[in-house]
Amino acid sequence: MINTVFSLTKEKKAKAAYVVFGEEAVLIDEARHLVQAIVKPQNVERINWGDLSDHPMMLNNTPDLFGGVRYKEIIAHAPPPDKENRELLPHLCETAELPDTLLVALYFPVSKLPQKQPAWFRALSKHAVMLSADRQNIADTELWASHWLNKAATPESLQLIGGHCEGNLAAAKNIALKINIGDDKDKEVLDEKTVKAALNDGGRYDVFDLTDAALDGRGRRALQVLRVLYEADIAEPLILWALADAAQKLLTLKNGGEVRTGRRQLERLQKVARTAPTEKIHKLLSCAAKTDQVIKGLIVGDAKIALWV
Repeated sequence: MINTVFSLTKEKKAKAAYVVFGEEAVLIDEARHLVQAIVKPQNVERINWGDLSDHPMMLNNTPDLFGGVRYKEIIAHAPPPDKENRELLPHLCETAELPDTLLVALYFPVSKLPQKQPAWFRALSKHAVMLSADRQNIADTELWASHWLNKAATPESLQLIGGHCEGNLAAAKNIALKINIGDDKDKEVLDEKTVKAALNDGGRYDVFDLTDAALDGRGRRALQVLRVLYEADIAEPLILWALADAAQKLLTLKNGGEVRTGRRQLERLQKVARTAPTEKIHKLLSCAAKTDQVIKGLIVGDAKIALWV
């Protein structure tokens, strides 16, 4: 059975093997993000499908895919020409077992291969969750935007988003997330007026919106702002600096010191400092230091995952 990428949003328990394929790179990347949100990996290792037979895991002809890394991705933009690698991939999906998780990302539509659903693809479908990222699975950017909105939207409001984005799925998602953050909870249905306000808003959310949400204890808003910052290509070091700076100021206040910042943020910091355990603040700073090493490439890891955590 082949599902759409959207089906991952309803999943809460990890599976041992996933295969996502299609012509929409945005959807494939979103599937990878959603799977990682389910698996919550500490480390991510990516392998090119064509390099499988030469990978260290194949030493002595005894495949050991994971070797201590609980989550791995195998990437391909076309099937490898050699039969050995084509046959190895289904075998790895078959032998994957939880808590290990394997995700195969095929950046091409299988339906357009010379042989429709070749043997290696049929073998994959027996041992993995199959997810299609072909364009026909989303009618247009309007449907894509509606998937990310927190509430139902009028057809006219979705048409505004679709016309503004002109087929750009990443832009449609970004707009939907912005609308969610500024959503009027009293309105049951998203209308044109709200969408126009979001489209006309030239300003972008910045790292201070993220720290404000975190200090207010609004976890959902903080995660939404973080995703918008990613879509806007805000540099990871800047995001980390804002979070680490807030944590350091909390520790200073906790120890009876003074900090220089705006009045509103100072009030937030003082409120949190009164109740936050010191050891938790130290843990946040320790996580920030580790994330800094990941961003600088000093230790192995995925900076986006580290920031999410």
